[in-house]
Amino acid sequence: MFRNLMNGAACFALTVSVATALAFQSNPPAGVRGVVSSRSGDKLVVRTPGGPVKVVLSAKASAYTRVTANRGDFGPNSFIGITSIKGAGGTETATEIHIFPDALRGLGEGSYMMGTTGPGGRPNRMTNGTVKEVAAISGNRMTNGTVKQASNGKVTMTYKGGSRTILIPHNVAVTRMTPIPTGKVSVGNSVFVLGTKQKDGSWVADRVIVVMAPTPVRRGKS
Repeated sequence: MFRNLMNGAACFALTVSVATALAFQSNPPAGVRGVVSSRSGDKLVVRTPGGPVKVVLSAKASAYTRVTANRGDFGPNSFIGITSIKGAGGTETATEIHIFPDALRGLGEGSYMMGTTGPGGRPNRMTNGTVKEVAAISGNRMTNGTVKQASNGKVTMTYKGGSRTILIPHNVAVTRMTPIPTGKVSVGNSVFVLGTKQKDGSWVADRVIVVMAPTPVRRGKS
């Protein structure tokens, strides 16, 4: 329902990895979702489906955005979110993977069916949890505890109340959330703000997740 505020893959990634997962929790953390329409110092105005909302960044506020990543960037004990669809035989197959930093560990934890559809019109599932094991399929080799980039694999994740094993295609899209200076939060950014609502309807933010097209990460020579 926030699609009119965001665009393309950026909209989908935020919805599945944070906002939608939180919406299906019985007691989701408080937050504001929308587009920054103005900024003055640490004061923002976020345009939401219900109207403009004033947001003040706290002195200890942190901000994050997405960058492109690969399957070698996560392993056991990583906290990740996986969007998946159910395939033949009832197996879950990943369509997107989102890697969270430790500062966002636990955000949206759990496994939830969503009101969106994946390839072939099949319903999407969102699973946010801690990686217990990463394994190769059909004898593919392992590299540093993670599935070799050119192979298919599977990931077993644990979360409060359960666990789930999900197949990982070799070409699955992977992104990770990375910290950015709060000064980088600017007009036009689609954001998900976590914080505390004030009596006047404004918010004090302690975390801001900025949604934008993934930017390539420069990697050193191996």
